[in-house]
Amino acid sequence: MTLFALDVGVAPNPDGTVMPLTRFLPQEKIIASLRTQGSAKSVPVSVKLIEMSNGQVVGEQNTDLTLSGAATTNLEFVKQGAGAWALGRYVMEVAIAGKPAGRQEIEVTQTLPDGARPKPPAAPGGA
Repeated sequence: MTLFALDVGVAPNPDGTVMPLTRFLPQEKIIASLRTQGSAKSVPVSVKLIEMSNGQVVGEQNTDLTLSGAATTNLEFVKQGAGAWALGRYVMEVAIAGKPAGRQEIEVTQTLPDGARPKPPAAPGGA
C-alpha cells in the first residue's frame, strides 16, 4: 500500500476527498485525507498534527487499513479542551507501517483572505 496524496481540508467532498487547503481558522475541524493505492490487510496508519513552534503533537489518529485498489480515508482533528487551535504553523505527518509516507504544512490564522474558501452553493429557491 502506498500513499499517493495527502490533502488537508475542512470538509469532505461527495467522493470522500477534501479540497486541499493550507490556511485554517482556530475553530475549524482539520481533516487529513489520505488517498492510497495497492493491496493491504490491516496495515497500521498513523497521522500526527504537530505544532511547528515547539514540536508538540497536538493531535494523533491511528487506524488499520485493509484495502484492494485505490481508496480515500479521512481522519478528523478537532481541538479538545480550550476549543481552538493556537495560531501558527503546523505539520501533518503520515506514517504507514511505521515508515514516513507523507507530510503537509498548514497554518492556523485569525482571518482568511477573500476567496480562501469557495462560497457554498445558493439555497434552492433563491432564498
